[in-house]
Amino acid sequence: MRLTCSVCTIFFMLFAVSAQAADLDIWSVLRSNQSSPWGTPQVLGTAINSAYNENNPEFSSDGLTLLFDSNRPGGRGKTDIYYSTRPDVSSGWAQAQNLSPYINTNNNEGGASLSSDGLILFFHSIRSGGQGGWDIWYSMRSSVGDQWGSPVNAGSGINSGGDDWTPEISLIDNSLYFSSYRNNAWDVYAADILNLDSVGATITFGSAQALGLGNAVAPDISQDGLSLYYESVIANDILLATRASTGSAWAPGTVLTLGSSQAEAPSISADERALYYVSIPEPGTWLLLVTVTFGIWKRRRRA
Repeated sequence: MRLTCSVCTIFFMLFAVSAQAADLDIWSVLRSNQSSPWGTPQVLGTAINSAYNENNPEFSSDGLTLLFDSNRPGGRGKTDIYYSTRPDVSSGWAQAQNLSPYINTNNNEGGASLSSDGLILFFHSIRSGGQGGWDIWYSMRSSVGDQWGSPVNAGSGINSGGDDWTPEISLIDNSLYFSSYRNNAWDVYAADILNLDSVGATITFGSAQALGLGNAVAPDISQDGLSLYYESVIANDILLATRASTGSAWAPGTVLTLGSSQAEAPSISADERALYYVSIPEPGTWLLLVTVTFGIWKRRRRA
């Protein structure tokens, strides 16, 4: 007795798979002046982006340093702060480097923002010693070439029992802007910095006040203090709010037309001609063909 394949059947199964890259990348978009429309968005190269998530880009005031956070392998924690430099604003970015073992821990750090002199760094972290969930921290150094000092929690006047993210320092009105989840909603908050000129001292803040933008996070303020770029957590759009003077109230934000279906975490250059933000590639459709071949076997008796 032997086995023979009397019937062999081949099944073809076709799956339509909606494919969207899982990783966030940093993009840039340019314009010739502040009244011109934005150009075509371009994803930054591999000196900045990786196959993992890059988030929260932030220019230094001179445009020669870019800070961002990433969960790429080789870091010190789950998400670390990285930086890249360039010799002038027309040059490309150098390969990104992990910021500092004095800042990054084995937890999560991100949302970094530098003071204009490069001596104070604000960032958010979920490390121990905070007030609640994500907290805002800061670190100081005596000169640009020095190591960062031990991070200090910004305190209960800034941090809440929930999540406080993406600090942004504005020297034009000596304020700290940040996003916070309070009263069951996200909003951008601002607090006066009362002793910014006392380098090395513990920074003290005034009372944090909500700007009333509604479902707003990731603020980035222009150097003249009159334009506020931020992200809507509902629509994943970038909006722009303006005001007539630094003492005036912010007008309601309007959506920027950038040519991306998803745009988050904006950072505006000093001349407001370059905008960096976070997005993902457009979704596509892949067809996956799977072939399964099998036979129906039966016994066959010998004669």
